[in-house]
Amino acid sequence: MGTKMDDVLDELVLEKGGLRLRTADIIFLLAVTAFAFLARFGLLSYVSGDYTSFLSEWFDTLKSAGGLAGIGLDIGDYTPPYLYILALLTYLPVGSLYSIKLVSCLFDFLLAVFAAKTVFCLSGSRAKSILAYTLVLFCPTVVLNGSAWAQCDAVFTFFLLLSFYSALKSRPWRVCLFFGIAFAFKLQAVFFAPLLLFLLLRGMLRVRHLLLIPLVYFISIIPAWIAGRGLFDLLTIYIGQAGQYRNLSKNAPNLWSFLASVQNSGLSLFAVMLAGAAAAFLLYLLWDKCRRVTPDALLSAALAFLLLIPFLLPHMHERYFFPADLFSILYAVNRPRRFIVPLLTVGASAAAYLPFLFGQQPVALTTAAVLMGAALLLVLADLLYPLFAPAKKGQASS
Repeated sequence: MGTKMDDVLDELVLEKGGLRLRTADIIFLLAVTAFAFLARFGLLSYVSGDYTSFLSEWFDTLKSAGGLAGIGLDIGDYTPPYLYILALLTYLPVGSLYSIKLVSCLFDFLLAVFAAKTVFCLSGSRAKSILAYTLVLFCPTVVLNGSAWAQCDAVFTFFLLLSFYSALKSRPWRVCLFFGIAFAFKLQAVFFAPLLLFLLLRGMLRVRHLLLIPLVYFISIIPAWIAGRGLFDLLTIYIGQAGQYRNLSKNAPNLWSFLASVQNSGLSLFAVMLAGAAAAFLLYLLWDKCRRVTPDALLSAALAFLLLIPFLLPHMHERYFFPADLFSILYAVNRPRRFIVPLLTVGASAAAYLPFLFGQQPVALTTAAVLMGAALLLVLADLLYPLFAPAKKGQASS
């Protein structure tokens, strides 16, 4: 009788999209989720500089203006969608520090769920999907970004991941819809844009699909426009952000960390042109050499662009590698031999986080930049070598 009952419990499954979770899997995932929440709970009371200088002031201004009634005010330098979230949070009987952080933490868990779904789509492996869920939830930069820093990089990265997942599923309208939402939250979504251009060149997207992106952004600013904020101001928020910083690097572990304190507009322009040229050249190579777009190649290309562009652009913050950190985990889970890649990317990012958050600098920023550069070279090698390697005898070129 006991054996039969054990068999029944073992056969209890949760099946969604082809992913079958056994009872033991569900128990493990619940435990992981609980411990991940506890890891964040211990950091919720930490007050970061960004919260003190920006987020709390924006929250208080919106609350004083009546919550949603204040979305027409010129507050901060973020786009309206995030301010809508802050406005809604003012109605909750919870302090701003906790409510802001809990929203970001919610998206941590959503990221983990869709990381698991993406890995399952790539590999068909239940074990790899569970591993992806676990690693994302306990990734140091994911934990620190929301629960300690009170930042919202998990929000726009979640929509980037949905865009990538939609590409794997050959759903072009959703690809552009979710990318448009990500872009409406953060300008850094453009690091992912070359992948959409690659899909366009390969016929997996059409121009009409891409038109959805500016439409989504315009729809996202309509409530603020109606509430009284100037349309020109709303349309040019990102232009203002682009000219906000002068130092070549704002604590990002990238190429310009070696000249971080330098303020030179000519060198900044060169850096922008270098990043654009490098991304365009990589895009050209993929278009010219990649004859068959496999899911693995698509993941490698996404990670390559997410690493390459912020590594070469000037005025980057340490948090701008957040999408690369996430995609590096997917990359390594899908290709276990490359587990060094997330160790390098997340390690470099975390090393850049710690001085700002806790005043601790375990390694120099330039050392972290070398680690990030090594990860970029590994991903580029994995992506490009098959395109240039001579085909084996009797094997067609891909």
